[in-house]
Amino acid sequence: MPADTRVNGGFPTPGLLAPVLAAFLALGGCGPSASDLASLDYTPVARDFIASLPVRSGETASMADTVPPTPREVLARYVEAVGGRTRLSALETRILRGREVDDRPYRGPRREIPLEAVAAFPDRWSVTHTDTLVEREWSDGQRVWRTRNGAAEATGGPVRTKASFLLDPRGPLRVEEYFPGLHLVGREVRNGRQVWVLNCDLDPTHYALSFDVETGLLVQIGWYWTLEEYREVDGVLLATRVVQSRKGGHTAWIWDEIVHNRTLPRGTFRGR
Repeated sequence: MPADTRVNGGFPTPGLLAPVLAAFLALGGCGPSASDLASLDYTPVARDFIASLPVRSGETASMADTVPPTPREVLARYVEAVGGRTRLSALETRILRGREVDDRPYRGPRREIPLEAVAAFPDRWSVTHTDTLVEREWSDGQRVWRTRNGAAEATGGPVRTKASFLLDPRGPLRVEEYFPGLHLVGREVRNGRQVWVLNCDLDPTHYALSFDVETGLLVQIGWYWTLEEYREVDGVLLATRVVQSRKGGHTAWIWDEIVHNRTLPRGTFRGR
């Protein structure tokens, strides 16, 4: 009989209890704290048993908050939190209008620059800044292009970026395409919030994903991008303020108007 089976009316066998009880006793024998539970590694069978353990006096915790989820569980909760697979799958295009706020004192007074972005599934996007000059960067799905006062050139940059992920109307369904090799780091406090942190194959300083434990929403990418002011549009939640912390200040994309599934003009994402 395998070690991790249940006998005697369903009570776990010693093969299962040994590591669990060892951890339990190491934690003082009085019940683990929420942070203790989150730091341990569990087999699927052990989750059920640990769920019945009392937490220490003065704490309250549920299994959803204390037992580390798998990356896929984190992503599934994120999809549900923003509106669900069905609503997201129905989105083909997204148009966003707003402003980029540049608040870096060392570069002069605070500025607000008109900003417009357009995205279409899959991997086509465009971002246009209108300041003293019109600057546009876009992807035709294969290459990234840039134009400044009418002169267009291929940049050689990646089609999939943090910015294009946030513009993508189906972004929450495609997290693993933008951030490959996801694995759970653990539960941490970032910017005063309890989050589950997922690292990927890219530099975690810039690409780690932090999901709010309470809401399931993505609230931070790397250490420098925070996603704020989620708002519902067509039954889907998205961050309408994306803050990029920079040395000596920050910049922010603020979206005032968001429209889905509009027919886009021909050539919107055409290269040179």
